[in-house]
Amino acid sequence: MKKYPPIVDRRVRWIVPIVLAMASPAFAQDSQPTSEPASQAASTPATLPASEPASIAATEPAAMEPAATEESVGLAAEVLGGTARFGGSVMSRLALDTRFDPTGEDVFEFRNRAILSLDYRWASRFRVFIQGRFDWFVVGGEPRRQAFFFFNAANPRWDYVLDLREAFVDVYTRYVDIRLGNQVFTWGQNEGVSPIDVLNPIDARDVLAQTDLFKVPVPAVQATVALGDKGSLRAVWIPFFIPNKANLYGQDFALLTPGSDFYNSVGDISRVIDPSLDPRINQALVGTKLPPPSPASSTVGLRLQYQLGPVDLALSGVFGWNRIPRVKIDPDLRAALQANLLGDPSAVINDPALRDTVLRLQQKTQLGIALVDATYERTGTVGFDIGASVSDFTFKGDFGWSPNVTVYGDDFLPLTKHTLRSAAGVEYRYGDILQAAISWHSTAVLNMEAGERLMFLEPHFQPAGKRRHAFYWGFIGLLRLSLFDDRLKLTATAVYDPMLAQVALLGQAGWHFTESHSLTLMGMWLDGPWGTPFGHFTKSDQIALEYRYAF
Repeated sequence: MKKYPPIVDRRVRWIVPIVLAMASPAFAQDSQPTSEPASQAASTPATLPASEPASIAATEPAAMEPAATEESVGLAAEVLGGTARFGGSVMSRLALDTRFDPTGEDVFEFRNRAILSLDYRWASRFRVFIQGRFDWFVVGGEPRRQAFFFFNAANPRWDYVLDLREAFVDVYTRYVDIRLGNQVFTWGQNEGVSPIDVLNPIDARDVLAQTDLFKVPVPAVQATVALGDKGSLRAVWIPFFIPNKANLYGQDFALLTPGSDFYNSVGDISRVIDPSLDPRINQALVGTKLPPPSPASSTVGLRLQYQLGPVDLALSGVFGWNRIPRVKIDPDLRAALQANLLGDPSAVINDPALRDTVLRLQQKTQLGIALVDATYERTGTVGFDIGASVSDFTFKGDFGWSPNVTVYGDDFLPLTKHTLRSAAGVEYRYGDILQAAISWHSTAVLNMEAGERLMFLEPHFQPAGKRRHAFYWGFIGLLRLSLFDDRLKLTATAVYDPMLAQVALLGQAGWHFTESHSLTLMGMWLDGPWGTPFGHFTKSDQIALEYRYAF
């Protein structure tokens, strides 16, 4: 099947990790070059992302390729009758807030990353692909409300991330392609905002990361069967539940950004937890009760695709899990955090109500009552997507319905609702020199009760006095230029949500000294009213300088 190019830079898609808790729509996605049609002749193997097997040709299965990244340059060698290709990249990036206010949020980050991959193919029937990632970084801020500049932070925090990325085995036969291992899936046409693109968790811990790092690979079995030369049927089984990865506090774009609504509701956790434990606590608070790794917790998906002339059509269905947990915080614990009782016990001396709160917390602790409860529930998604190319233009459309989706009201209480999501986009390309795209996305949350208002999706001033269907929509735009024989690459991405009057801009200017060496200057700016996602992170505007070497 034809794989249409993603429409905008997915990096902006993940600049708001709070979206993970609010189930709001995506903001943008990757903009890599389009893949070739999967249904190729047997003598011409397809070129598809590592996560997307090709449709199988009538006489010989088509090859599957990893995503087109800098890591795919590689060094090749003949090994045991097959071809092994080794590649990778190393990166160093310094990111700074544009404002050094004494607000306690992260103000600098120095991150170093290495990505290594090995791709082995044998006789057009077998393939092994392994990719790993190692991050080592330091972030700094001042949670005690004292202004500082650059590296003289009072609490720099070092940490590392060691991940196994895509790692799978492919077996190609005449009738079916099988892929077993850690995988990334891309379903739908408008990648990143497609309602059916739900098989992978989101990693929102590094908003300036390469676009292929925003999805968390999942262990899965995938089978693809060709339906003639124009169609395919794909089945996926994911046996284990894996949650999203996001920072709760301690870094830019964390849920509990100092001064935000959430922060004021929950309190200053940084005062009661040592900074060295921040990353561990962040992940522990993602969920207190994870679905057990049993067959009953599996996720399954089916996707039927067919190419009708210049048009690609697909029907998809997924039965899985809400990766947005239903978080419940004990009201007495919330009151204690708001009053900073854990950091300043003397606050209870002159307040009888706070003394009663402390006594109740002690009693609940002795009885073993959980003070924080974060659980996950089942949900499903069914959807339809369509894509077509006309001359230099590509048109895309996605539509999906999901029951029992976890969203949050503006009182930070979880709600369960049905949702309808859609996305439509058009992209124009002038060779490799110019790319321009715009997309529209929407989310309708059905059957909102009187008094219920969605946090971050409905303005505070909007009346919520009657039953209704909450509707949220916005635009994403991209402009990309390649100049001086692809030496200079300029990218501008914009996100605008008229209903919430919020906007985000991301700009990049990269100079490629050679095919392997590049230096990129990037900046991010967000603005929005109080209570909106971009307003929540308006003090996290950043500039960054990144050096990358690929081999």
